[in-house]
This record gives sequence, C-alpha cells and structure tokens, in this order.
Amino acid sequence: GDTADHDFHFSSDYLIEPTAENTLLADDFNTGASSNFFPSDSFWTIGTVEDANGLYLTYPEDSDGAFYFHNDGESWYTTNDSTNSILQSQAIPYTGAGPVFFYVDMYFPHPYGGCASGYEYAEDAFIVVSADNGASWAKVDSTFTTAVTWGEWYAYDDTEANWHTLMYNITPYIEPGIFNVGIHYDDCGGNWSSGIGVDNVYVVQGDESHWLSWERLSGEIISGDTMSMSLTMMPQQDQNQYETATLFLEGTTMHQAMDIVMITDPENAGIDNDVLPYKFALHQNYPNPFIPVTTLRYDLPEGGLVNITIYDMMGRQVSTLVNRKQTAGYKSVQWNATNNAGSPVSAGIYLYMIQAGEFRQTKKMVLLK
Repeated sequence: GDTADHDFHFSSDYLIEPTAENTLLADDFNTGASSNFFPSDSFWTIGTVEDANGLYLTYPEDSDGAFYFHNDGESWYTTNDSTNSILQSQAIPYTGAGPVFFYVDMYFPHPYGGCASGYEYAEDAFIVVSADNGASWAKVDSTFTTAVTWGEWYAYDDTEANWHTLMYNITPYIEPGIFNVGIHYDDCGGNWSSGIGVDNVYVVQGDESHWLSWERLSGEIISGDTMSMSLTMMPQQDQNQYETATLFLEGTTMHQAMDIVMITDPENAGIDNDVLPYKFALHQNYPNPFIPVTTLRYDLPEGGLVNITIYDMMGRQVSTLVNRKQTAGYKSVQWNATNNAGSPVSAGIYLYMIQAGEFRQTKKMVLLK
C-alpha cells in the first residue's frame, strides 16, 4: 500500500479566489495582534510556532509569521481551567447581494474524538456564524480534522502536522445587516485535550459566477488516513450547472478530474421526462438549512392522491403543501416558511411528511432567520 503523505488541493473555475476587491474581512495575524478577530474569553493567543509548541502538541510550520492558537495540554498544566471560547470576527456588513464565503487555515489534529464520546481527553471545534453580533451562534461545521499519526500521548512524527485550508458558503446563515464568523473550541468542561491553530482568515463576497464551495480545499493527507470532504452548490441563477473540479496531488504531479452536474431545468438538460421513477422516494430538502425558501423533491412511480405536510417538532401541523391527485414522475414543491394562514413561522427544526398510497416518509429540515 501507499506509505507516503500527499499534498492535495482542489481547483475549479467556480471556486472564488480572495482578492482585494472582493474581500470583506481578512487577517493573517502576522503582526502579533489583530483588530479584526478577538476571543470571547482569554484562552486564545497569537504567536509563532515556537510560542505555540508544547510537550504534547507540535504545530505546523508557519512560513509567514504568527497565528492564533490554543494549546490545551499546556494550558491545562498552567491554569487547569475549562476552555470554551469562540475566536470571533468583528461585525461584518452585508447588503444581501450575492453569496459570502469563509476561508480559514486550520490545524486541529483531534486525536481523542469529540465531547459526545465522553472520553476524558476529548475536545470539539466548530465553524460558527452569528447574525446578531455574537448573541447567538449557528454551527456551520464540526467535522474537520487535520489528522496526524498519533501514539498514546504524542504524534509519532511532528513533521506530519499541517494546515488545511477550509472553505464554507455561509450565505444560508446570514441576512442583510451585519454578521460575525468564528471558530469555537471546547475542551469538554476541562479535559486535558490537544489544541487548535487558526491562520489566514478571509471573508469573501462572491458573485453569480462563483457558486461552488469545497469545504476542504487544500492540505496534506497522511499515510493510512482517510479524509472526508463535502461541497456546496448554490447557483445564483436558476439554470443547469456543468463543471469539472480537479484534485491535484503533490503540486500538479498527479490529478483526477471530477464532473459536477447540478440540474435545475430538466427540459434544457435533455432529460427524458417520460422515464418514470421505479420507487417512491422523499429527498432531503435543498438548501438545508435555508432562508427563507427551500425545495422538497419527491418521486412517484405511479399516480394517485399525494399529501405533503409540514409539522413542527411538537407534531402540530404547520402547512399543507400538496393535497391532490398527481401523475407519476419526478416532482418538487417549495416551502416559503409560512403556515397555512400565510404568516411567517419562527426559526427552528421542522418535519415534512409525504403520504402517497401506502408510502409514508418523514424528514427534518432547519429554518434559519
């Protein structure tokens, strides 16, 4: 098997690059101070690799200077305090025009798993966004890990430590006005944990031609490790999207093209609408989470009476979207976050259920405000 570590990066014409013109907020922390980002508590520190390194955790080389970090193992020995703190941005104005993307270089080896495991060395980290100047925070992602080969207490090879560049489309979590982005670190109530590093943060204003975000853009994957990643497609126009993204390994030495197809207009895509589904299905709504409209897709292999109803988490009926006979085919319906009276509903988790003949299925969706 392959025993080498591999640098990787993704490339696509639909991935936006930060520039002076499209950047809403940026910081590389190289001055050793920041007016753009600050910790909600005093645990985060700006420093160099030499400042950040400790007995149990070694940080990646940072070729351009300083970065924000929290070395939880070293902190535990000096203060023994519980760490639950958000490194957050200043308020960022947003007009509502176009998508907004969040880039960050992250080091989070996460060798002992998350708080939900109950393990005594567990820790968590999240990408978070606030639409009310930090009064509340929505979790965007909690799945990133920049793995290294770990022994019982130490990394086997300190040179494996590396930064991963992460990218998120945060548009569903914000609205016109102001918003904040942040990185939330939690050592699960005072565990002796590992730690985290954050560098080179950009908040970028997109446009209608850049609708793709790849949540793990670049970094290094170590020997024997598996790496999960996801992409988000949010075209600003109702049209079909056909694109190729390329995964490069070791610079451009090796590469693999991946076709990306997003169909919003089946007729123009040349789809034969006479081809019927072979089974009933209710698909996950898109986008999810959403503000303020989402689309529910469902498949009907045969015609008949169809009912699609929205419920709140208490089981109370909120809105009936479909309640009529329909022909067989691939169907969709939109919900605009209103109830049967036409009044807007509050943010939260909702259930949507389909009943078509003997087929019933229910899924969850999240409405943001």
